[in-house]
Amino acid sequence: MCVLLEVPGRKGEPRGRLESSFTRASLPAVRGIYTPHVGERRSIQHSFTVEEVRAFAEASGDRGLQHVAPDHEGRLMVHGLLLGMLPTRVGGRLNFLAREMSFEFLHPVFTGDTVRCEVVLTQWEPTALRTLVRAEWACLNQEGVAVMRGRAAGIVRASDARKRSKRGSIPAAVPEVSDTLIRHPDAAGSRKREHHEETAGPAK
Repeated sequence: MCVLLEVPGRKGEPRGRLESSFTRASLPAVRGIYTPHVGERRSIQHSFTVEEVRAFAEASGDRGLQHVAPDHEGRLMVHGLLLGMLPTRVGGRLNFLAREMSFEFLHPVFTGDTVRCEVVLTQWEPTALRTLVRAEWACLNQEGVAVMRGRAAGIVRASDARKRSKRGSIPAAVPEVSDTLIRHPDAAGSRKREHHEETAGPAK
């Protein structure tokens, strides 16, 4: 299953596109209930619009010139925290409560760019009251250039984990990204990578 949301842009601007997919490979399950596991990958892709950047500038109060005045190509630079919202959407599907987050911005992102983030679970440790969670991510633009990487640590409360388990089918598998992109995204250089979205039906 692939979740797709299109956000209308202004006349002459590209439509924003948010596409979220999830990996499932050898997923452990108890009585048919899906349980995340260490090494699981989840991905999200989004195309940024001028309208989104202007709205974020108003909401955040960050009206730096690069975010409000178009460059010679008519583009605005995307706020770092607006870009940083992509991996948090993955956390939202897990009812993840972050205790710490770290971002490293490697290359500017502009309106019209499409960014794909791959998130890898590095810890999923259930306890009596909560599950301890850690994750790392790397994000590439449409040219295959690394634009951001980061990590997060936090928890999923036991009560929220039960609610998450009742949401229904497991989303579809997506192509994997090499671990070198998570730990050393500069290795991608300026190589162009084509992203092929493949979707499958719900797991049985």
